[in-house]
Amino acid sequence: MAVVKEEKPEVFFEENETDIFEDDDIVSELIGCSGEESTSSTVLKYILNINEAFNLSSEDIDLLKRIKNRLDDTCVPLDAQERLTRINIKIDWTVPVQHTLESNISGEVSNPRNLLRELKKMNLDVEMDTNRFTEEEDRSIEARWTLFSTEYNFPDPGCFIAFTRFGGCLPKHERVKFAQYLGKDLPNRFLCSILHRFSQLYGKWIQRKYSKEEDQLLLHIKEKNFIKYKSIVSSLMLNRTSNSVITRTYKLSTPKEILYGKERRKWRGFRDDERLIMYLMRKTGSKTLADLETKTIQITHFTGAARKLHCHILTALSRWKFRLSTQLFASAPLYKYELCIKLIKWLKEKNYEDWNDIDWPELCSDLHNCQKNFLAALFRSIITKFDAYYRSYRYDFRKCINYLYETALPYFEDKLSSDININRYRLNRVGYLVAVR
Repeated sequence: MAVVKEEKPEVFFEENETDIFEDDDIVSELIGCSGEESTSSTVLKYILNINEAFNLSSEDIDLLKRIKNRLDDTCVPLDAQERLTRINIKIDWTVPVQHTLESNISGEVSNPRNLLRELKKMNLDVEMDTNRFTEEEDRSIEARWTLFSTEYNFPDPGCFIAFTRFGGCLPKHERVKFAQYLGKDLPNRFLCSILHRFSQLYGKWIQRKYSKEEDQLLLHIKEKNFIKYKSIVSSLMLNRTSNSVITRTYKLSTPKEILYGKERRKWRGFRDDERLIMYLMRKTGSKTLADLETKTIQITHFTGAARKLHCHILTALSRWKFRLSTQLFASAPLYKYELCIKLIKWLKEKNYEDWNDIDWPELCSDLHNCQKNFLAALFRSIITKFDAYYRSYRYDFRKCINYLYETALPYFEDKLSSDININRYRLNRVGYLVAVR
């Protein structure tokens, strides 16, 4: 019988003895302080604290060598760098005003709220889309990149992904023009999001779960003071996006008591609903539910609420998004089967061809001011129950609606006699939360 040897997982570093090198020639050679300086050496000096890059342990030297080898494999070639520094991207069309707000483009998405605030100050009647990119928008970006690579003879998109990580060779004003070039047909998208989507489409990022070895490396890099930009190095070594490694490092290095509270438990119905709503009203300075409806609730509010309620932050956030926001602000009594019927008929009447075409503000207004997340979850529960193109409903949306109209609608109409009432929440005269029908 053949014996199959188990392959050991890749070990990113080994715990060596912490003997200090008396001679710093190895470090000097790695960061280009002696001899001819290479591209990877230049980037290495950029991401290190030079003052603390000497007198390192053998373990640190080993990590430094691996970072250098990784840079040698991923850095933009010298000939491409020279061409990038001399490139002059031509924009021969009128650029919309919303594509001129961002003067510094990086690989991470800027805060859309600040950009939207700038648009309001300019009194521009422009609706910017901050939702997930559609297939049509992805095809637009891919078509523009194909045209760009042909016109400027850059077949490798990696040249325009690398600068988002290391500052790269492309001048800042040319980065803006590059994003404008990609977003010519996407006037309702911010440049930072277009560039970020381009990086997702053409970057070979790993998107699976983190292994124990990867977690070990993240914590190891976090403890090293000679590494100046820890998220950049982590992203480089693991081939993951900066957002991913930052989130994972925070989760690994933050005590569970801070993340989840002293003990995690299940939601306790009305009692926890009341505590969450009162906490949000207090933190946002709302005296009435009408005030709370107009407030912008930050993620930090739910973090604090999760600590108070001793639950996971996602539990509190999901409870608010998918239940409480509708129960608080609905303008009429809510009945489950009646809502299902109205939702299917409304979607059938509008003749939408794609899930992303839905006009959510109009839908929410017509269905008693129910919130978007509540209605989306209700719709997904319907297609799950009737197995209505569950895997492809976003793209076979018309077929899905027609199928629901023929099968689900008669079922819910028969159930109207025993309809389920969804409680709405209101504040009484004393200021306590009460459930009303």
